Amino acid sequence: MTEADAGSPLAQKLELRRGVRTWFGGLPESVRAELDPARLGVDEHQAPSAGLEYVHLFCTDRATLEHQLAAVHDLIDAAAIVWVSWPSRGTDRFGEEAVRAVAEPLGLAEVGQCQLNHDWCAMKLMIRRSLG
Repeated sequence: MTEADAGSPLAQKLELRRGVRTWFGGLPESVRAELDPARLGVDEHQAPSAGLEYVHLFCTDRATLEHQLAAVHDLIDAAAIVWVSWPSRGTDRFGEEAVRAVAEPLGLAEVGQCQLNHDWCAMKLMIRRSLG
């Protein structure tokens, strides 16, 4: 794989790779520019659809997260990666505890976290093996 094929450092951190069936919910333009999914060659869908292998949701409140996770829950592949991002500043009411509280009843388990940039934090979720 050449460096050009590898994607951006952020794409590598988020395990986004060529050809993966992807949907981004609320993707900020600044993050889109850094990820550059078109250049990477992901199979980006404009709306949630069956067989998604990679989902990344950007939420600023619990209601939005609940709505978006419900929209993708029955559409994701059993081995799908789901990232949920929230603002790294400006809110004490929405963050990692809220993400866990919404994800766990849906059978999604936390498998990692990272800081995307100075504006966004992210949590990686996957379907619990006992449910997949």
